[in-house]
Amino acid sequence: MLDSIADLTFCNEENSVGIPFSSNVTGSTFSWTTKDAVNIGFGTAGDGNIPPFVALNAGAVTKTAVVKVVVTAKGCKSAKPPSDFSVNVLPTPVMNPVSDKTYCNGESIPGISFSSDPSGDTYSWTSSSNIGFGVAGTGNIPGFVVLNSGTSTMTSTITVFAVKDGCNGPVASFTISVIPTAVFTSSKFESACNGSPFVYTGTANISATFSWTRPLVSGISNAAGSGTNNIINETLQNITNESVVVFYYFQLNSGGNCISYDTLQLTVFPTAGLNSSLTESVCDDAPFVYLATSETPGTIFSWSRAVVLGISNPAGSDTINLINETLDNTTPDDIDVIYSFTIGSGGCPASSQHLIVTVKATPELSDPEIFFSICNDAVFSKTLLTVTDNTTISWNRPAIPGISQGTNSGTDEPINELLHDSIANPVTALYIVTLSHQNCEKHQFVICNS
Repeated sequence: MLDSIADLTFCNEENSVGIPFSSNVTGSTFSWTTKDAVNIGFGTAGDGNIPPFVALNAGAVTKTAVVKVVVTAKGCKSAKPPSDFSVNVLPTPVMNPVSDKTYCNGESIPGISFSSDPSGDTYSWTSSSNIGFGVAGTGNIPGFVVLNSGTSTMTSTITVFAVKDGCNGPVASFTISVIPTAVFTSSKFESACNGSPFVYTGTANISATFSWTRPLVSGISNAAGSGTNNIINETLQNITNESVVVFYYFQLNSGGNCISYDTLQLTVFPTAGLNSSLTESVCDDAPFVYLATSETPGTIFSWSRAVVLGISNPAGSDTINLINETLDNTTPDDIDVIYSFTIGSGGCPASSQHLIVTVKATPELSDPEIFFSICNDAVFSKTLLTVTDNTTISWNRPAIPGISQGTNSGTDEPINELLHDSIANPVTALYIVTLSHQNCEKHQFVICNS
């Protein structure tokens, strides 16, 4: 009689040391067959013990061989029915393929799920490098944020196998490549002068493609701008008196549509200009004091004045914003004197502006004769003229002891009056003549003896 044999279970391709038989009768022999000729690695029939074998099951469900054993002792077969036991071979859980993947650094991934045929009870995996979810684990890979702080693409190989009923499936693998983030390495702060070309080349820590946009900015007359490379080359017009900040927004693509963003801040300096008056006037030989001003902070001034025909002063200049000098007009006409100002700020090219100062002439009587004599009770007549245009001439004679006529005066008319000497001695009459040319006055005297 065959000693009882418990049912056996193996994994597919598991090595077995064989299945020995024994009986309660010494010297018994054994023969065996498998029901329905199922072969699970040791054939379908044989004599003696089942030799070592490799369990085989190419299917997706458990394969069972029912082994029937007949015992023969001393030429007699066992009177009892053949003894049966089962050998079960569990299927190998084969991983369904996982495609290679490419992600961007910093990208959020919902996780990676595994499956096998037949479906595994669990999965065991390792990663050749830590790209955000560790280097080993069981089950599906949970959600993670992809990490690559380097400057080149990092590729990790993930190996995974399924476990079903304690049987390990073959190892499968796939790769995850992580593209690094492109980061600006060029300056993020620049400056440019109004009306001067601004040329800028953006650079990054890794190879990347660039594009940029510049929106409309109040105070900059240029339309919005954009480009599809890393070069900016444009001339910005600052129409204000102050610096204007312009932002360029860069988009960097490091490959695989991995996008990062950065900003360039550009300060556009204005062209400094005068906001003080550009036309002034001054009387001949009167101090001319002028303070040049600009709405642009930090403006630096200098000025020069060339020699002008009719002005006796030599050329003049200074490196401040103050003019303080007395100009001598030696002609009977008004003369324009030009002061050339050079104005700069922010290290930008200086601009030039002109101040025109009209130096008004000093009016003079055309007839230089001022001494006259007349007889008592005669008419004193004197026509007053000047060659300086736009001049008003007025005269005044105060009351004089010995002249019976009282005070007299006139404007833009000749002196024409009878003088009566009321005393026995000659009397001198003094006429004060005032020449007024556009608020510039000169006094002269006419003397008449009677």
